[in-house]
Amino acid sequence: ALNVVRQIQALAEGPRSPEMLECLGQVSSALLFFLDHPDSRVRQGSARTMVKLNQNYHEEVHKLDLGRARSALKRLEAAAADGTAEADDDRELRLLLQELLADASHAPQPVAKHAEPSAGGEPVASGHADGRGEVILKTAEGTDGKVKATMLEKVVALPGVVSMTFEGDLIIVNTRTRALANDASFLADLLVSVK
Repeated sequence: ALNVVRQIQALAEGPRSPEMLECLGQVSSALLFFLDHPDSRVRQGSARTMVKLNQNYHEEVHKLDLGRARSALKRLEAAAADGTAEADDDRELRLLLQELLADASHAPQPVAKHAEPSAGGEPVASGHADGRGEVILKTAEGTDGKVKATMLEKVVALPGVVSMTFEGDLIIVNTRTRALANDASFLADLLVSVK
């Protein structure tokens, strides 16, 4: 879990990119899930990465369901209010979550995601009737053939990838399972491969 968070953190620290924007929902979902992890390094790394994503993708992050972050913050605030000694790790996590959620109350509420691409370009991870998964990313306009060939070579080498195709400015990656298409570690590797 810590390695996955570190990979996502490295991607989040980079400049704003269409590839990260396409997978933001899935990556954020994994990071929010890790806020309940027993290892404090994983919790803090997840919160730190969400704060960084919020800086680069503010509008998009606040359209996501941040309920897990709110729940984690409420637990930490309740523990701090009990008068028990607050661990430094918990204090840092609480401050990071407060920063992340500071203006979330002014953001629109999230809408349930469906398996079809939305007008806003939400990342899509869906599946086929045979149980395979699919991830759809958007490339920069005018990506040349050499760059696409390099992307193809890197992506098909990833474990679990069945195929990859280009349709206009979209990259469609088919995976062996739906679970793999939603796996944060796989998505981080995929984003690195298409950069």
